[in-house]
Amino acid sequence: MATVLVTLLLLTTLLETTTADEDPPSDLSPFCKGKCEVRCSLASRKDRCLKYCGICCTKCNCVPSGLLETRMSALVIGT
Repeated sequence: MATVLVTLLLLTTLLETTTADEDPPSDLSPFCKGKCEVRCSLASRKDRCLKYCGICCTKCNCVPSGLLETRMSALVIGT
């Protein structure tokens, strides 16, 4: 049983590492590249942030708000 758990843990770690190493879309416009760099500058996992920000920005030509902005919006709406 312990061997199965260790194997699953290793596979999960390997999968997370390989997906995190993917680069953001290479066809990013200068607008998206600059805005995503700013948005992701303080992210703990900058590579993932840039990847998903780039995907979103390519589709809508906008940058998704960060966690702080989302929390502040919730506070304003809730009051």
